[in-house]
Amino acid sequence: MDVLNFGDLLKPVDMGAYERSAPFGDGAFRFDSPSPSVSVTFCLGLNPASLSASDLVLTNLSTGQLIDSAAAAVASYDATSRTASWSFPALLPDGNYRASLGAGSVNNTFGQSALGADLTFDFFVLAADANRDRKVDINDLAILAANWNGSGKVFSQGDFNYDGRVDAIDLGILSTRWQQVMSAPIAAAQPIALATRTPARSATRVISLIT
Repeated sequence: MDVLNFGDLLKPVDMGAYERSAPFGDGAFRFDSPSPSVSVTFCLGLNPASLSASDLVLTNLSTGQLIDSAAAAVASYDATSRTASWSFPALLPDGNYRASLGAGSVNNTFGQSALGADLTFDFFVLAADANRDRKVDINDLAILAANWNGSGKVFSQGDFNYDGRVDAIDLGILSTRWQQVMSAPIAAAQPIALATRTPARSATRVISLIT
């Protein structure tokens, strides 16, 4: 009779061309959380004692800035969903980001590495981009206007400073980024694009649409 070795269940499964670089976790940027957050959901339960804010390596690819997660983030763990979260009380600067979690940085409840390999994923931050299409324009202004003076709101409803309300502060954030575009990182050399004319709309025009 064959004996099942429980350790074999914790080994990465070879899925050929469909194998992920880190088969025991998935990462995401939670822009609609009470504060901007990076989360990783694990396949097995995590040992909370092995988790710290410094485990997350976060780089702004647009500026080359390395975010000091130990100082800027608060780490927490939800055992029910097996999700670790790094919440940032202060707004992250705009940019394309890369988040990394080392394979040996956190352990599961069996005392083993919670990840089969380093977990790396990308996301972007653009304040006032309510519909997350990488540009701040009339569509985002319409979302803000529809929720104007509302409470209990989230980022995708126009609460760009994460205080739960849609008000003049959020309008100010939108006006300072009016017509800004967050281009995706270039993976390979691309043909030179033709220059485009700068839109004539101004922040003053944005404010007048609300008032």
